[in-house]
Amino acid sequence: MTIKAKLIEKINSIDNETHLEALLNYLEDANKAPVQLTNRDIISISKSTKQLETGKFLNQDQLNNKIEKWLKK
Repeated sequence: MTIKAKLIEKINSIDNETHLEALLNYLEDANKAPVQLTNRDIISISKSTKQLETGKFLNQDQLNNKIEKWLKK
């Protein structure tokens, strides 16, 4: 049995719509060119990672409170 036939057989056995959608998204994205990060992107990601590691972020409740205060101005 070829790999293609095995894939078709496996896909046909999947009933979960969420899994099928995830598989479709993966297959569609597999044909796209990879994203090329600039040095600026890499520095920004590194900075954000350090902020997360040191607890310099807001949780959803904190963010919602900030937004509410901002909207009241």
